[in-house]
Amino acid sequence: MPRFWGGPADGEICDACDTRITKEQLVIEGIASTHTDEKSIQFHVKCFYVWDAERLRAIAPPRDSTFAADIPALALI
Repeated sequence: MPRFWGGPADGEICDACDTRITKEQLVIEGIASTHTDEKSIQFHVKCFYVWDAERLRAIAPPRDSTFAADIPALALI
């Protein structure tokens, strides 16, 4: 199970959109692991929601096209 935490940013680069996460923004951080490697990853909050929805879609494909509408956070983006 992936583990993520959030807090004040310190100028990290978002792994989703490749732009800087400013000190005025929050950063979502976590550890991405593969069979051979672990890597720290950082996202803007909105980028994290998109990334997480895509990750979940890849794990368990939806039965119908209403899947994205079932995730309230996507409505905020």
